[in-house]
Amino acid sequence: MNTLKGILPAIFSLLLFLPALGTACHIELKTEKNDIEPGDVISICVTSIKEHRNCSLSDDDYSFELSENATLLNKDTWTETKRGVFTNTYKIRVNKPGLFTFRVYRECNKKGISEGKFSYQVTG
Repeated sequence: MNTLKGILPAIFSLLLFLPALGTACHIELKTEKNDIEPGDVISICVTSIKEHRNCSLSDDDYSFELSENATLLNKDTWTETKRGVFTNTYKIRVNKPGLFTFRVYRECNKKGISEGKFSYQVTG
């Protein structure tokens, strides 16, 4: 029974710190548009929550990928909305039918790649 008393706090401590073993940043993408058709211009708001307070990457060190059936029209600058939380809005034109994909990612030397993805099957 004494062994169990020592193991339970260790397991509990491990469970508390388990989320810290995940990705370096949590990246979330949102758009207000539910239906996308060819020719539509959409805005995608990207929110990134940093895990590390002393991040070695600059605040705007993000990359993005866009499917071939879309064009980037505008990208805002990254803005810190509260400590460790950054937002940016990308304005994109979907040019033709097909699978539209948008990916924002960041590569951390401590935790690897963090990413947010958005995809939508455009018909029409």
